Amino acid sequence: MNVLMTLLVAIVPLPAPDGWEDLVSRVPRSANALAVLDGEALRASPLLRPEGAVNVEDTGTLLFNIPKTCRRLVLATELDFRELVDTERVALLELDGEPTLAAIAQKEGGEIDHVGGREAVRLPRDFLITKLAPNTFAAMYPARRQSFARWLGSIDRQGAGRGDVSPYLRAAAGRLDANAPIVIALDLADVAALGETRSALRRSRALAAAPVKPDVDAIASLLTSVEGLVLTVSVGEGLHGELRVDFGAATAVLGPLAKPLLLEVLADSGAYLADFDDWQAVARGRSITLSGALSRDGVRQALGLFELPTTAVSPGRAPIGEPPNAALAASKRYFDGVVAVRDEWNRMRGVLRGRTNASQALWYDRFAEKVDQLPALNVDPNLLTFGAEVAKRYRAIAYSFRGVNISTNFRRTGFEVTASDFEQIRRQESAVAQDNFLVLTKEIDTLTAETRKAMTQKFQVEF
Repeated sequence: MNVLMTLLVAIVPLPAPDGWEDLVSRVPRSANALAVLDGEALRASPLLRPEGAVNVEDTGTLLFNIPKTCRRLVLATELDFRELVDTERVALLELDGEPTLAAIAQKEGGEIDHVGGREAVRLPRDFLITKLAPNTFAAMYPARRQSFARWLGSIDRQGAGRGDVSPYLRAAAGRLDANAPIVIALDLADVAALGETRSALRRSRALAAAPVKPDVDAIASLLTSVEGLVLTVSVGEGLHGELRVDFGAATAVLGPLAKPLLLEVLADSGAYLADFDDWQAVARGRSITLSGALSRDGVRQALGLFELPTTAVSPGRAPIGEPPNAALAASKRYFDGVVAVRDEWNRMRGVLRGRTNASQALWYDRFAEKVDQLPALNVDPNLLTFGAEVAKRYRAIAYSFRGVNISTNFRRTGFEVTASDFEQIRRQESAVAQDNFLVLTKEIDTLTAETRKAMTQKFQVEF
């Protein structure tokens, strides 16, 4: 998160408060998705450092581009689980020291502002940040001043430790410890409607493949009682994950369908990781638990849901010299950042294939945001145009996938269509989206190759 790297400026060592309650209590009450990360524990593990980094001093960031002075980080958002979109994301950071807002503004080219009675910095990449305490900061993306002011006002009124964040999310954050430095949770209470769930189950691939006809009504009743899910990432000799899904009723009704049905639901909702396929599943009491080895890419993808688009793929900010070295260093870093997003997309292509249209759209929106938020200071203008064109194509892919349901419903309006007719229309629209995807991704590859060649010739350095 490159903007968060600005918090490394003007560091003065300060003691940190005990416990996580103060940070978690400041999460907006509307949030239904939460991630908590223990920066100190993450720093201690070589498994969570960028590739090639022998020790934490080799880079300004950890695997997820968390500032290396960040002790604690809380990320939260309110996700529309139907459309898989969110309106704004927030971050709460506790650091080892106290950078000034003026230093942040100067380093990032931002402007000092006043929001909700507090001094804040608005950064060029549509990001607002303010100081809550000497070494504690709050940030929001996009930079919606009114929402930011209302959030800050609620923090001031409630006082430390007395927030009204979802009890489920608060309890999930309590699972964090030195051996489990990452916890991700979704509050799913009242998300699933019985009628829609029953209809979806009748189309379920997992249920269709069951050797014994399942009790659709009983399973639908269980699924609509879902309370939430918690993903805990532990660090030992390797990375290990545990995904627990909690329900309001006993899970025994699922029997052997527990894992295949859960994986299908996770895939359709945008929460699936390829690592899950090899995990062991246990249905006990009112919970289903998956656990197993977790890849670095899997952790990145899980955190991608919450990423404040200050790009977790951009390299650490290098010292900027005098022109032309400034332009070369910044341009090379920018180009590498765009390519890193493309590489991440290529690693995820197999995972995304076959997901719901809304789930695929969610990720392509994230890819566009990552490119949009790459640092632009001193970058060659032609490279900025290249980045804008790449982001535009990722966003066009997202629009195309989201448009499948809209176009399908439009074509059926005013006509009586059977379920078979509806499915045929949906497949036709999905084929159009897939054609658009192939064209746009080829354009991204072509733009990247052409830009690499042009920048190499201009700067006489290999890009």
